Amino acid sequence: LVLTESAIDAMSFHVLQGNVWTRYMSTGGSLNLQQPALLRGAMEKLASSGVVLLAFDLDEGGEKLAEEVRAIAPAGRDVRRVMPEGGKDWNQVLKNQLGLS
Repeated sequence: LVLTESAIDAMSFHVLQGNVWTRYMSTGGSLNLQQPALLRGAMEKLASSGVVLLAFDLDEGGEKLAEEVRAIAPAGRDVRRVMPEGGKDWNQVLKNQLGLS
């Protein structure tokens, strides 16, 4: 399960690193009142070997989201922060690689 801040970042991450077995969810930039329960439910439904990748922006807002999601993750769930290299977010990384910046 890959969590991003925007749908375009989820699609960009998929182009850069995804596979057919990956699920994606976007927070829309920040967590609203319903999202913590929805995210936790999605994490609980993963297979025991499933990994949650926190693919948020490389900025203060992305770090805040990562902390919030770690706090709601089920005990024992493998949650990892992945950082975009070469841009502030995954869409910028993809555009840079394609020469579209």
